Amino acid sequence: RIKGKKAKILNPNWILINHQNWKLNFQEELNEHVLVATDTEQGNIYMVGAENLYIFSGISKEVKKVKYKDTPVFFNRIFRVLFNSRDQKIYCYHADNGFIYTLNPNTAEWTQNNPVNIKESIYRHHNSYFDVAKNHIYILGGYGLHTYKNKILRIDLSTGICENLPTNDSIFSPRYLAGLGALNDTLYIFGGYGSNSGNQLINPHSFYDIFGYSTQNGRLFKKFEVPNIIGEMIVGNSMWVDEKT
Repeated sequence: RIKGKKAKILNPNWILINHQNWKLNFQEELNEHVLVATDTEQGNIYMVGAENLYIFSGISKEVKKVKYKDTPVFFNRIFRVLFNSRDQKIYCYHADNGFIYTLNPNTAEWTQNNPVNIKESIYRHHNSYFDVAKNHIYILGGYGLHTYKNKILRIDLSTGICENLPTNDSIFSPRYLAGLGALNDTLYIFGGYGSNSGNQLINPHSFYDIFGYSTQNGRLFKKFEVPNIIGEMIVGNSMWVDEKT
């Protein structure tokens, strides 16, 4: 426009596309059940299989395969795993019985902490949150034996003790398949599917409410309800809460 010269762009790289489309970083077919834990501080994703541990780096996009020195006796879909940044170990827990195993990613060694007779879980598809500062796992809701749950459980990883915490039926109706996000000392639960009585046969439906649970004082409080615009609805298990908005 100033000097009448022409310009052209060669192979532009549109940054917006990188945040709109999925990119394949890792793919492998495994003949085993895989549980997933994340180390958000280091950017690692731990894929815990029955025989091998796969460590994916979100920074370098490299994958490291580690063969276990020993394998846990019980390992299937009723377990969940989490990465504990306090001791740099992976904890494998069962919602009905507390944590069972720890896995050291550096030595590939499993340690059994709580020998129990594992049965089918009555807290499937529950929501969970790991409080790093207190070394506690919080478990909310779930489903099992044809019944929706609204119990709140707390597993102390320092002692291995699992305990029931007080709940509030008028705020926290029995449900599973809800979403959970955390902000400061408060857990926020959104939606889910269940019934007011917990009975699977009596008026099961989607929930559209958002309520909070304070890990500091154990208080449950309702925030608001979203409009029912699409009929029955479930949400993703994990949510991210924007502190500003």
